[in-house]
Amino acid sequence: MPKTERAQQKRDAIVKAASVLFLERGFNGVSLDDVLQVTGGSKSTLYSYFGSKDGLFEAVILRICDEALIPLRALELHHLPLREALTRMGVSVLNVLSEPVAVEAYRLAISEAPRHPEAARAYYEAAPNVAAGILATYLAERQAAGELRGDLGEPRRLASLFIDSLVHNLLMKALLGIAPVLRRDEDDPFVRDAVEAFMHGLVRG
Repeated sequence: MPKTERAQQKRDAIVKAASVLFLERGFNGVSLDDVLQVTGGSKSTLYSYFGSKDGLFEAVILRICDEALIPLRALELHHLPLREALTRMGVSVLNVLSEPVAVEAYRLAISEAPRHPEAARAYYEAAPNVAAGILATYLAERQAAGELRGDLGEPRRLASLFIDSLVHNLLMKALLGIAPVLRRDEDDPFVRDAVEAFMHGLVRG
């Protein structure tokens, strides 16, 4: 196995192990020695890969987001009519959030944001911003085709409005421990109502 491939596998193993520890204990509850107890190796290896504990934490946030958003990145929306595309997007976003690790990663990023703003920014760019970008690309195509009103603002802002309308209340409840985000399907009334309300103001008359 090439040296670079072995190094990448070692780095991935460290990030995977650190993900479990950070999610269980929070940033302050994990030391580099804790990580090394699980992965083996030396601190010099950790520093060569990540530069610091903060760098490792950021890598953990990025890994969790990257894995969580696999279903969203796999969506093929461009050939779908608006109602179906919005429904699929809404269902996929909520099903990502139905995974406890997604909620815990969000809670972790927020709790550490004042002390570790780079990790919080990495979370935003790798999760909410990616999701909005996927839908924004589709909406821009529909606007260019003349199917949607063009006076309501740019597609990314519209995409963020739609996603926020779905996730805000449910995610707040999950973060507060009131109720988990439940898996949805395309017949779910919550998603259907959000889609219809959004379409009412978006489709050209």
